[in-house]
Amino acid sequence: MLISVIIPNFNHGKYLSDNLNGLIKQSYKNWEAIVIDDGSTDNSQEILTEFSKKDSRIKPFFLSENQGVFAALEVGLKNMSGDLYYGSGADDYVCNNDFFQKTIDELTKYPNAAGVAFQTTVVDAETSASLWNMGTFFSGYVEGLNAVISFFNRTLFIPGSSVIWKTHLMKKLGFKKDLGGQSDYFFNHALPLYGGICFVNEIAAVYRKSPHTFSAKETSSDYFIHHALIEQRLMDLCNEFHIASNLRLFWRNSVVEEKLAPLKSQTTDLDYTTIKQDAMTIFNNIAGLLA
Repeated sequence: MLISVIIPNFNHGKYLSDNLNGLIKQSYKNWEAIVIDDGSTDNSQEILTEFSKKDSRIKPFFLSENQGVFAALEVGLKNMSGDLYYGSGADDYVCNNDFFQKTIDELTKYPNAAGVAFQTTVVDAETSASLWNMGTFFSGYVEGLNAVISFFNRTLFIPGSSVIWKTHLMKKLGFKKDLGGQSDYFFNHALPLYGGICFVNEIAAVYRKSPHTFSAKETSSDYFIHHALIEQRLMDLCNEFHIASNLRLFWRNSVVEEKLAPLKSQTTDLDYTTIKQDAMTIFNNIAGLLA
């Protein structure tokens, strides 16, 4: 199977070599990298041109002006040829040389699975200091509905930087622009409904945490709106299957409290309670009241 790696890039020239070298080192050789330079003003275009001359699997596309990540993604999706899709941030990189091969191995064992997920190491973008590892920490296959239940129970998390999906299922679901910086969060936790998900208990990629990322720039209000929409749409995809109200309420509370945690020591208990109630009201208005 051909793996298509889609890499939107805007002014991440200082990180591109790490990203592309991580792909070149893969033990599985049947891949292509579609790199969409979104009007960069740094040295990104020179780096991409040089890499493409050395390795024909690296295929850069240059946009004349910055159009945003969704426009860049559309260019990538139109020009990809792979049976499998891997989305990579230009500032992130693969650190496991067998990431692609082990993905193929898992899909051979579980041919109905929608994709294969590994773990990701999060590092500080400025210092490269390791911060934490994220993902689901066991190996094996999880059926689609159980994956959603585990997602709401906060025991399952699929990092976008270390998961590979079947292309036809990825295109069936599509990216939801109205979810903004949480579009990939929904995407990666809805796709298991199309066939389940395989987990490999290994680190595959490195994610650079920065205050300048798409999702980091969201306001708190937008963050809660997007998460409420995620809940509502997951319920729609589950169709006749019922997700217990108490589980959904647990998820809502944990999402809100995690986001508001920095405020807890900076506000009075009364102010914090009011802010939290406002956030929960957003969920109630979009995803419905829960008993």
